[in-house]
Amino acid sequence: MKALVLYSAGVGSSMGYHREGFTVLGIDHIKKRDYPFEQIKADIPSYIESTPLEWFRQFDLISAHPPCQMHSITRNLAIAQGNRPSEVEHIGIIRPFLQRVGRMIPICST
Repeated sequence: MKALVLYSAGVGSSMGYHREGFTVLGIDHIKKRDYPFEQIKADIPSYIESTPLEWFRQFDLISAHPPCQMHSITRNLAIAQGNRPSEVEHIGIIRPFLQRVGRMIPICST
């Protein structure tokens, strides 16, 4: 079984899929040296736009964890800590893409 993890900078879900027997490939705009699985460094929206849907359909599971600070209480937490909250909004791009691919869709809810 093969799992593709979009926005894979965090290792948690990737490790969970690995422990369940999946071969994991991560894609993120940051290439983490300590990411224990194969990883592609790429801008996710650009990557999905330039890659045929058939490539994505080779995976049994696609997991996406786009930044969702704009839609959660973590936005307020960032402000309270004196940080600037993330303005990145990829949910509107990723959700329809994953629906077209037709794979499992764990995604930050709005």
